[in-house]
Amino acid sequence: MKKYFCIVLLMLVACESKIDKVIPDSLLVGAVPNINVDIKEDHYKGGTAIIATGIIPFDIKREQVKPSLLGVLKTVTKQYPNSTGIFVRLTPDADLGKYAYFAGRTEYEDNEITLYYGVPSDEQIKEWNSEIGKLLPSLFGEKPSIIDVPQLSRFNKETFEAGKKIALFYNKFSKKLHDKYIDQPLKKISSKQIYQMVSREINMPLKDVEYYYRFMNSYFIVGGSWDKETINLNSR
Repeated sequence: MKKYFCIVLLMLVACESKIDKVIPDSLLVGAVPNINVDIKEDHYKGGTAIIATGIIPFDIKREQVKPSLLGVLKTVTKQYPNSTGIFVRLTPDADLGKYAYFAGRTEYEDNEITLYYGVPSDEQIKEWNSEIGKLLPSLFGEKPSIIDVPQLSRFNKETFEAGKKIALFYNKFSKKLHDKYIDQPLKKISSKQIYQMVSREINMPLKDVEYYYRFMNSYFIVGGSWDKETINLNSR
């Protein structure tokens, strides 16, 4: 089942509950206002899990991630108090969200809230960039390697749109090749092969396609997080 609604943060009216005490309105200050949220329900631990995906600006600030996540979580929890789990995701684009490009995400189950930060802080960007080109020690007798990652910076509209376009085409072609060779397990599909397909599709130099794709994946750490923190309701 899929439902849509718009969450207006800082305008939550209800009797105080445990979640209200853990997430007072003071923690929601600075959140992205009026987040459009897509709600899906799924079976989970003998009950129903709520998966809430909110669309936020591509240039969301790191300090806006936590209050935005908590604001959506607080609202969804009030609307679905009997769910066995609530999972909130913030993404700058619904299609990117399908491939786990999250600016932040939250897991709430068993009286515990875990927050994951999907975008880097200014300090993390600075530290990340300072490591580029450094020599990694050898492991298991292998030759030392150089840290080769894209230099990070904040998005402007142009760089985000380019990165989004490339990321979506890359994942589209990756799935296409996977489906094509699903019955040929020895057939290897390389990233370079997919970069070349995207390059031809959008008429962009191969090196730019690779850069933007790796930049997007590094900035959002697809499937991972820059930081996390846990709030245990039982200890409150």
